[in-house]
Amino acid sequence: MKPALLIPLTLAASVAASLVVCKTVANDAPAPALAAPASADFERLAAELRALREGQAALGRELAAVKGDVALRSGGETRVPLAEIDAAVQRAVAARLASEGASAEPKPDAAPVKKQRGAAEFLAALEATNGDWDAAQKLWKELREAGLVDGVLALVEERAKDRPNDAAAQVELGKAYLQKLFTVPAGPEQGLWATKADQAFDAALGIDDHDWSARFNKAVSLSNWPAFLGKQGAAAKHFETLIEQQSQGAARPEHAQTYFFLGNLYQSMGKSELAVSTWSKGLERFPDNAQLQNQVRTAQGH
Repeated sequence: MKPALLIPLTLAASVAASLVVCKTVANDAPAPALAAPASADFERLAAELRALREGQAALGRELAAVKGDVALRSGGETRVPLAEIDAAVQRAVAARLASEGASAEPKPDAAPVKKQRGAAEFLAALEATNGDWDAAQKLWKELREAGLVDGVLALVEERAKDRPNDAAAQVELGKAYLQKLFTVPAGPEQGLWATKADQAFDAALGIDDHDWSARFNKAVSLSNWPAFLGKQGAAAKHFETLIEQQSQGAARPEHAQTYFFLGNLYQSMGKSELAVSTWSKGLERFPDNAQLQNQVRTAQGH
């Protein structure tokens, strides 16, 4: 190989190697915490990394071969010493790092980091559901999975304490106690939280005897107590009171739930005829309610 061609080839190989090294350094540098990529994205990134490393290794071998060839030549054929070639490579690496930055930037299509909601944000989101049962249950589920039930409960307790004459605040406290109940093992501790919830609903009813949410949640809670504690009769009485109160005003969609739960309670108490009668009366008033339709259809053997 002629010296005039050898030196440019050496430099070209050195710079190419430096670019690969630089790319690998950038890829290996600590990056901001990102959400876990999808499986397909992960496999694609892994393949790209393997390809880069293989390319780096190949160029490194070529560079070593060229340097070795230069070193073996005698008679002063090379005008550029190996030390100067190495220095040129180092300068190229430094320049590349300076232009791209020492750490890799996230890919444009990288998934954004999901912000962890705090207890106060969860509470605000719960308030924004405006009584939407499904939306509230979804939030409570997310809250339990995030381990923030205690944090939200503390906020709800503080608010109920600051608003002793606010029935809605007492109802929300009772609901929060029930959610806490779902996080503890079966046993005496569940009874403790169920009792606290019942007391909160009683506090709300003491403020407003016609608070539908307070009486409904109290009735549902009592109906789920173990049968040997004898709370089913009291639960049925509250549902019956609700039906009477509901009949005195305009019907609201949630009122259908009173008939649905009371019918279910009657059935669990062995009062099948009364259960069917209750569902049927509810269906007369709420003909589009799917739950009542299903219960009546099932009871009639359809």
